[in-house]
Amino acid sequence: MNDRTEAISRKAEILAEAMPYIRRFHGKTIVIKYGGNAMTDPELQADFAEDVVLLKLVGLNPVVVHGHGHARDRKQGLGCRDREGPQPRALPAHEQDRLRHPAIPPQRLP
Repeated sequence: MNDRTEAISRKAEILAEAMPYIRRFHGKTIVIKYGGNAMTDPELQADFAEDVVLLKLVGLNPVVVHGHGHARDRKQGLGCRDREGPQPRALPAHEQDRLRHPAIPPQRLP
């Protein structure tokens, strides 16, 4: 097998493995955090863009959110706790579920 045939074969295997997920999430909006090394390495940037286009082509609705805040803060000499204003916090599990499943009514935090 030549290199091109191997590459096509590998892509077919990946798509076959992904098919149950493509069917399950077809027509759904998915959120993708884009940050870290994927933002700084040109090869990873291109790979990421191709993956997002592929998700759209198979029927998903990708939404990309920026996830590079920590590197920006380090560049400015700030840590998360050094900023003014609200501090980041982890959401409790029930709130994470509500974000994934908007039909779940919000609950009050203790």
